[in-house]
Amino acid sequence: MPECLPDTIKLVPEVYTYKFDTSLVEKSYILCVGMKRFEISEGIYQLIKLIDGKKSLSEIASEYSEVRNKIYTTEDIYAIIHLLLNPYGILEKTKSDDNVQTSNSYLYFQYPIIPGQIVNAISQFFKLLYHPKLLISFLLFSFIFFFYFYFFVFQTID
Repeated sequence: MPECLPDTIKLVPEVYTYKFDTSLVEKSYILCVGMKRFEISEGIYQLIKLIDGKKSLSEIASEYSEVRNKIYTTEDIYAIIHLLLNPYGILEKTKSDDNVQTSNSYLYFQYPIIPGQIVNAISQFFKLLYHPKLLISFLLFSFIFFFYFYFFVFQTID
C-alpha cells in the first residue's frame, strides 16, 4: 500500500445508489455519479455504503469482512477502491491524487486525408441528390427498373 495513502476516503457528493430490479440470482444496484449510471454488484454496493469519509481503511476492511463473511485486508480494500471505483470519479480527490498523472487509454490521431475544400465541393454535389423531387423520381425509376427486369428480362432468361 502506498505511503501517501490518506487514512480516510470520501465519496463525491453526487454519488447515490439504488436497487436495480432484475431476474438475476445476485442482487444488483445502480450507482449514479452525476449523469453517469453504472450497474454494480451487491459486494461493491456494500463497500460503497461503508465509505463515509470518517472511517479509516482498516475500519472499512474489518466491517466489510464482517458483512461479506470473508477476510479482507486494508490492502484488499485499497485495491478494490482505487482500481474499481476511483477511475469512475466516485472518490473525492486527495492531495496524493493531485500528483498522479492520468493518461487516456486510447490512441488519438488526427490527420486530414482529403483537404476540406474538396470535401465541401463533393458534399455540395451529393447534397443535390437529397432534394425531395429528385429523390422521389429516383426511387420511382428504381422500382420501375426493378419490376421491368423481374417480369420481362428474367423470364426470357429462364
